[in-house]
Amino acid sequence: MVIAPSPPPPADSNINILCIWIEGAHTYEIYFHLTTSTLLVNCYNPPCACSSVIGEGSNRIVCDMPVDVNVHSECLSFIQSLSTGSVDLVMTPPPYWNLRDYGVDGQIGLECHPLEYIHRLSCTFHEIKRVLKNSGSFYLNIGDSYFGSNTRGPQKEGKAIKWPGLQTMPNNRDWGLISDSKWLQHKQLLGIPERVMIAMQEDGWILRNKNVWWKRNHLPSSVMDRLTSAYEYVYHFVKSRRYYYDLDAIRVPIKQSTRERMECSGYGKGKAQLYLSSGQPKRDSDIIRHFARRKLPNPKGANPGDVWDVTLKPFHGPHFAIYPPDLCIKPILSSCPPGGIVFDPFSGSGTTLCAAKALGRRYLGCDLNPNYVEMAMARLERVKPPTAPIRRLIDGLVAVKRI
Repeated sequence: MVIAPSPPPPADSNINILCIWIEGAHTYEIYFHLTTSTLLVNCYNPPCACSSVIGEGSNRIVCDMPVDVNVHSECLSFIQSLSTGSVDLVMTPPPYWNLRDYGVDGQIGLECHPLEYIHRLSCTFHEIKRVLKNSGSFYLNIGDSYFGSNTRGPQKEGKAIKWPGLQTMPNNRDWGLISDSKWLQHKQLLGIPERVMIAMQEDGWILRNKNVWWKRNHLPSSVMDRLTSAYEYVYHFVKSRRYYYDLDAIRVPIKQSTRERMECSGYGKGKAQLYLSSGQPKRDSDIIRHFARRKLPNPKGANPGDVWDVTLKPFHGPHFAIYPPDLCIKPILSSCPPGGIVFDPFSGSGTTLCAAKALGRRYLGCDLNPNYVEMAMARLERVKPPTAPIRRLIDGLVAVKRI
C-alpha cells in the first residue's frame, strides 16, 4: 500500500478508482492498480476555497466551489457564483410570506404583495435548478399565510393591485391573481405553497411527492373560528425523470406479527376474485397464491409513505423559526449519496447543514443575516461526523479485489 500525500496518481488505464472516503477533515482517494495489484491511497485535506473531490467511480467530479462552509450572502447572488451541476441535494425552508421580520435589508418574506414573494422565490429556484445535478433532488419546506389586518404593504381588501414586477414572472403569466381578483381578502388562507408549487412546475421542475410534515406537538392557537394548523408541506422536486433515490435507506421496519400474518398461506383468501378472459373465476388456490405473491413484505422494510410524524424540538437560540433536524433525515439519506453535497440557500440556524454533517454528507449554506451565520457555524462545530476506521475500509477493498 502506498500513501501519496500529494496529487492523485496520473491518468493510467491500469489504475481504477474505487471510491472517495471522507473521515473528519481528511479525504481519501482509494485506487487499485490492476497490473501490480497494489492499493493506492491518496490522503489530503481539501481547503474550503479550492477544488474539492466529490463522488465515486464514474461520478467522480472536481468542482471549483467551497464545501463544508456557511456563507454570509444574499442567496441568489451566492447561487449564481456556484458551478453548474455541482450540488446533489437542496433542502431549505425559505422565510414564509408576511410572517417574521429577520432584521436585514433585502430579506425575502416582507414583499408588499404575495405574488412578488412567489416571483422572488421562483427566480431563486430557477437558479437552483442550474446548480443541481441532473440526478439531484430539491426538498422545499414552505408554510402558508393568512391575509389580514397585520399584512404589510399598500394592498387593500377586494381591490385589484398592479405589481410592476408582473411582466418578469416566469412565462409572463399572472395566474389570474391580480387583474380583477378577489384573492386578497381578510382571513383568506392564501394557498402560497400550492402557488409556488405550480410556478415551479411551469418552470420545468418535476414534482415527485407532496410530503406532509405532521407536527404532533404543534403550537397552540388562540383562534376561535377555524382549526389550528398542525402540518406543513415538504415538496420533493427533481429536474429529470432519472435521479438518485435510495428507498432502502429509509424503509420502516415491519413488525414481526405483521410479517407472520402476511406470510400465512391463507392470507388474502376471499379478498377478491380473479377472472380469466372468459369471465370465470380462478381456483381458490390461484387467488391465495396471487395475494401471497403481491402482499409479501419487502425484507428490508416498508415504504415510509408521504406523511412524516416529526415533533418540534426546543431551540435555545435567537432564531424564530427552526425546523427539527429529524425532518432532514429522510431527504438526505434517500436523495443524497454518501459524500455528496447538501445545499441550503436559507440556512438560518444551520439545521439542514448540521443534519448533513451528522449523516456523512458535505454541506454548503448561505444566509443574509450575519448573526445566524455565526450561530450556524457554532452549531456545526459541535456536530461530530460519522467515523469508520479507514484501515477496515482498505482491508475490505483488498479482500474484494482478491476474490
